[in-house]
Amino acid sequence: MSYAAGVFLAVVAVCVAVMITVQVYEFLRGRSLLLGPRHLALRLGTGLGLVLIICCIYAGVLLTFPTPLAEMVYWGGLLVAAGVVAGLAVFDLRMVEQAKHQKKAELYRQLAETEARLRGPRDGKE
Repeated sequence: MSYAAGVFLAVVAVCVAVMITVQVYEFLRGRSLLLGPRHLALRLGTGLGLVLIICCIYAGVLLTFPTPLAEMVYWGGLLVAAGVVAGLAVFDLRMVEQAKHQKKAELYRQLAETEARLRGPRDGKE
């Protein structure tokens, strides 16, 4: 692995760890509008999976495998793990879109109720 690629992966791992920390902090402070407990768990799992994959890439570069088959199984398993993390990320994006849609629908309902209250009954006068 080149030095630049190693540094890049280390920076990405640190950024992911910082974003995980920020997500947990915002959730605990109640600042997250769209993030529920299940969604936070999904996001933590995705982030930790990504950090684990980055650590496994470093380990794979440093390890000496006994057979070429063992090396192929290792990198193949890592590829499958990356696919799982990508799938979790797509699922996370869909959950965010669904939460946005629900919040928008709730906002429109509240707006319609407020408008109806402000207009009030007409008492037959039109």
